Amino acid sequence: MADENKVQLVVASGPSRSIGERLSTWTEYEFNESLFTPANHFSFTLGLTGAGNDVPPEQYIERVCALTVPDAIVKLELDGILLGTGIISEQTIVEDNEGNAYIKVQGMDPASLLLSNEVDPKLKVSSLTTLPEIAESILAPYRGKGLDLQIVADDIANRSLLTGKRIAAQKTIKTSRGSVDVGGARTGFVKATLADVQPHPGETEWDFLHRHAENLGVIPYFMADGSLCFVAPDYDQDPLYRITRMRSNPDRSNVLSGYRRLSNTATATSVHILGRGSLYRSADPNVKHRASTKAKPKIYGRADINKPFIWPRQRFVRDNSPTNNDEANRLAQRALAMRNANDVTYNYVVRGHRNTANYAYTTNTMALILDEMPRPKIDEPALITSRVLRKTRDLKNATTTELTLVPKGAIVL
Repeated sequence: MADENKVQLVVASGPSRSIGERLSTWTEYEFNESLFTPANHFSFTLGLTGAGNDVPPEQYIERVCALTVPDAIVKLELDGILLGTGIISEQTIVEDNEGNAYIKVQGMDPASLLLSNEVDPKLKVSSLTTLPEIAESILAPYRGKGLDLQIVADDIANRSLLTGKRIAAQKTIKTSRGSVDVGGARTGFVKATLADVQPHPGETEWDFLHRHAENLGVIPYFMADGSLCFVAPDYDQDPLYRITRMRSNPDRSNVLSGYRRLSNTATATSVHILGRGSLYRSADPNVKHRASTKAKPKIYGRADINKPFIWPRQRFVRDNSPTNNDEANRLAQRALAMRNANDVTYNYVVRGHRNTANYAYTTNTMALILDEMPRPKIDEPALITSRVLRKTRDLKNATTTELTLVPKGAIVL
């Protein structure tokens, strides 16, 4: 059985100029990872008081305070596996009513850098550029400060690293950062060129990058090692984990708590894309009939859910980007899927940060859910979209992972 106590918090670099120093007095931590959160949050607490031989020396306290200041880079490791990388944004030193002192540290992953900076209006990007080249132009100024910020085309490497299992056969493609090994999800976007890449006024670097990635059907996402990858849901992979809650055999269960949620909040039963010509109006309000010489081709797309409903929830989207009805229909399908991505979600808290096969839980992987608690029972594969790693020393079930999953095929890009 894996030893979940082999956890280390490491200061990788920062204002103190120290590299690789381990923080030994942590008492609890929480690291978040989500495919749809631009900058994932983390926090941890370091004890500064104790009893007898457990009292940290003054020199250590001063050192820890200097190491964990804002802008320092922190990494979470489990038995040699890198689970997360983040940048400290806040340090608070607290003493409670009982005289216990501790440092509370919070921060976010490297996406926070891109959210904190607007795109330079003078940014020079060629008229026919690729998404990796756009990412390179954004990330280049941040290198050399403790984060390599590699750019990869898919998170296969990340999943292989975290789980210890090679997910799929690898193949090599070329990006502006050189050759990288990728596999699994689509990689055609790497060579796709974008004609108009000018930033919008006041647009952050993250929004600028995310806007172009979304147009190509991928999600920008920072991996556990701090590299940026472009990810698409990979539903064809085999399930790596079993999320099990058995009423008939509790000893087979690994779920501490969990639920299935059904919701129609902010969902849609149909999405209509109104393209060029769909919104045509005569310039003269007194003219009731359109002049045939002025009429533009009508571009229209529609997507409907494939399950019964009682109350219609229609959405109309004005979008002049599609050039034909096929493109409009694809946009409608994507918009409908995004609206309904969370109409069915599963949330489970499981023991440890990895399963019995020593595969660490991570996003964009498939898990088989076997849950006898809901009615009807759940027996189906689902995609992990979010995880939260938590650990508190000296508590029962001190090491847990909270997983959020959606049914196979729920997310369409």
